[in-house]
Amino acid sequence: MRWERPAAVFSAVLGLILLGVGGAILSIQGRLTTTSGYPLIAGVALLIAYALLDPAALRDLVKSRRSRFGTLSVLLTGLVIGILVLANVLAARSTQSLDLTRFRVNTLAPQSVLEAQSVSQSMDMIMFFRRSDPGYDDTKALLDRFASVNPKIRVSVQDPFVDPVQARQFGVITSGTVVIRYGSKTQLLNSGSQGEQDVASAVLKLESSRSPSVCWTVGEGERDLKDAAQITGYSDAAAQLAAENFTQRDLLLSQTGEIGSSCDIVVIMGPSKPLTDTGAKALAAYLDAGGSLLLALDPWTDPAVAARYNDLLKPYGLSFTDGLVVEDGAHSADRDPTTPAVVQYGGSPIAKDLANRVSFFPLASAIAGSGAAGATVTRVASSSDQSYLVQDPRQDLARKPADQAGPFVLMETSERAPGGTASKASRVVLVGTASLGENRALEFSVVNRQLLVGSLDWLSAQENLIAIPAKPNRNPSLALTQEQQNLNVFVTLLLLPLLAGVGGLLVWARRRLF
Repeated sequence: MRWERPAAVFSAVLGLILLGVGGAILSIQGRLTTTSGYPLIAGVALLIAYALLDPAALRDLVKSRRSRFGTLSVLLTGLVIGILVLANVLAARSTQSLDLTRFRVNTLAPQSVLEAQSVSQSMDMIMFFRRSDPGYDDTKALLDRFASVNPKIRVSVQDPFVDPVQARQFGVITSGTVVIRYGSKTQLLNSGSQGEQDVASAVLKLESSRSPSVCWTVGEGERDLKDAAQITGYSDAAAQLAAENFTQRDLLLSQTGEIGSSCDIVVIMGPSKPLTDTGAKALAAYLDAGGSLLLALDPWTDPAVAARYNDLLKPYGLSFTDGLVVEDGAHSADRDPTTPAVVQYGGSPIAKDLANRVSFFPLASAIAGSGAAGATVTRVASSSDQSYLVQDPRQDLARKPADQAGPFVLMETSERAPGGTASKASRVVLVGTASLGENRALEFSVVNRQLLVGSLDWLSAQENLIAIPAKPNRNPSLALTQEQQNLNVFVTLLLLPLLAGVGGLLVWARRRLF
């Protein structure tokens, strides 16, 4: 064998390697430089040398059928690899992204976008992280999404061990802390509190100088914000209020002679006892002075409870019917006719951007009335035209001739013009169920979150903040019935292994017998 053949093969292999190295450097740098140019020139020169040293091999490569087939395979493989490399480079340089996750976990919620857009001066989001810290990539990606909305938001990463002095200046004690600086104010987010909702809440608190006060009534059987029960509790609502920059305090309405201006909003969520005379007078005076009220009553409640609150609502021309709204199967959740799945919304700002999105109103009553003189009534949510109202309690919920036909208003607002010495209009939001904001509803429906938070924003005259709120930092659990659990066990532990075994036996039998 002559020396030219081994030299030609060596030149070809080394030339291809140098071309690959030069192409990779060119892709990374984005422009032709000496660093990428030299390997490319050397690679081309070595391939030319291959052709000069062994022209017979080059002719065989073109003429031989086997060689042509092999060459075509190599070229196709190189073409596919080249296309994949080019696509990867373009994707790495592009700022566009596509979120295919079910709960849109890689996309900012509309409310987060709104809060980021409201930042009017430079805001620094500083990650005091080491590259090896848990959650580095997820936190960096999240903060970058906020920065992409508003160029005034800047994201940087600093190692607290490299510059411990600056870390201490911000109060950073451990690595894995996010500091958000806005003007002279700062907010620290420690590990475990760095989800989208936490960041959006910090941005809102830093940008806004107002923290509306929510007075949550207690003492009459209302829903308790401290109740952490998985289904009927209201602890998630309490966390949501804090995240949205609301301050909350309890209000013992039955023993309150006067509700002062320190209460921006009064919330009465599902009382089971009638309003006392003292509480009724205090609440009426508060509303007459331009106060704001969120009131939710459940169906089939004590008639004295509904009557007492309906008296309070007469100046607004609205009332609770106290009947139970029942839906057909197509408009109910999990085929439960007592849980309307609502997709019909009115023109209220509370229902902004909710078209064709589903909210749930478990065990809901209807709201009646068209409004009184001087009051502007706006529908928020309503049931379908297939629903009907069961006025009196009964076990059989099948439709009867005496049942009133729908649709029914399940949530409504009313704004009454100021009168007397009041300097501002009075606002009320009525909800036909206290289950609207319970833990189960908020966990499975971000729309229910907007209806709750949006109501408080509207009542506190913050309509500009109404949008779909950020998602909670946990994934909702999947609740299975006993029948579904049994089916899952049968399929995974019995059916699939059985099919695999039968398939193996059939293959064995076919080979043995045929």
